[in-house]
Amino acid sequence: MHSIKREFVEICKLLYERGLARAWGGNVSVRKGKNHIVITPRGTSLLDVSLDNLVVTTLDEEIVSEGIPSTELPMHSAIYRARPDIEAIVHIHPQFSTVFAILEKPIELLTAESRIILGELPIVEYAEPGSKKLAELVASSLKEIKACILTRHGIVAGGSSLKDAFYLAELVETEATLNFFIKSIR
Repeated sequence: MHSIKREFVEICKLLYERGLARAWGGNVSVRKGKNHIVITPRGTSLLDVSLDNLVVTTLDEEIVSEGIPSTELPMHSAIYRARPDIEAIVHIHPQFSTVFAILEKPIELLTAESRIILGELPIVEYAEPGSKKLAELVASSLKEIKACILTRHGIVAGGSSLKDAFYLAELVETEATLNFFIKSIR
């Protein structure tokens, strides 16, 4: 588990360094066995995530370690309960994807890679961040796909590993960036 936690910290820092997460925005989690989650701490920038401040909870959101988990724990746990195949989740507010989320505009999947890997990218209706309603809406939206846009909020990607979830989130932001520039030029 120690190597997964090291990778967890590296992914958080990479999300921040690549500009996919800024300030205190975003959260990451990984499944630990069948019934536990390791998640980023509440109020902590992804740049400042460390081996010492990761929080462990059950799938039922009971805290079993030191610290306070991200306010988005309900969303993460709902996704894990709905999708046993998802091993890691990245929820971020990257610049271009968030523009589309705020405007409630779909991100068209322009590249062959995104169409093959993502298939579709739905927009989840607005619900208060951290709420059970948001958790239910996102878990329902991700029943058969890997990523979605949260209205006026950001994006969520669930993968088979931390790297997979990171790459999926990065792919969504790449598509959003392409959409932005193509629509600006047309």
